[in-house]
Amino acid sequence: MIRMRVQIFYLLVVLFFIIGTLVVLYAQGWRFNVETWAVDKVGGISIRSFPDNAKILLNNKQIKNESTFLNKGTFISSLLPKTYHVELEEPGYYQWHESVTVSPSLVVELRNAVLVPQSPTTFATGLVQNFSVENNVLTVQNSDGSITSGNISIGKGTLIDESSDGNSIITKNQTRSLILVF
Repeated sequence: MIRMRVQIFYLLVVLFFIIGTLVVLYAQGWRFNVETWAVDKVGGISIRSFPDNAKILLNNKQIKNESTFLNKGTFISSLLPKTYHVELEEPGYYQWHESVTVSPSLVVELRNAVLVPQSPTTFATGLVQNFSVENNVLTVQNSDGSITSGNISIGKGTLIDESSDGNSIITKNQTRSLILVF
């Protein structure tokens, strides 16, 4: 009886070390790759798309777009090292696609995945002196000093800054600085 208990104890100790080692390796990013029958360290892809709510496809499989007001972009983790085909789709825009190679322990960053509208709107013609895009709102300062934000004409001046949500801009004219809130 005591011998059986000792054997069970040693079996549980061995299982503890084996399972514990596997858990630690998994937590550090090691995965078994069934395509190569090898153990590889995983990587990831970070995507920031414009517009923010574009549908994301990874090797023709839809990935949940996690872009929010505070978190711009989507992070796809636990990807085994290989080349992936990334596509972005949104109604009214041309499809965007790119092939990216994920390396072990590294994140591929796709910061400027911009979908082009199928029916573009002209915001400025001629020379543009300054511009900014915040929260899908384009603010343009033309070479004559006129400022337009979205579809609203602001007047003449120098574009200083714009809030990250695109609702406030700071302009400067010859007499004073002005903060405009839409």
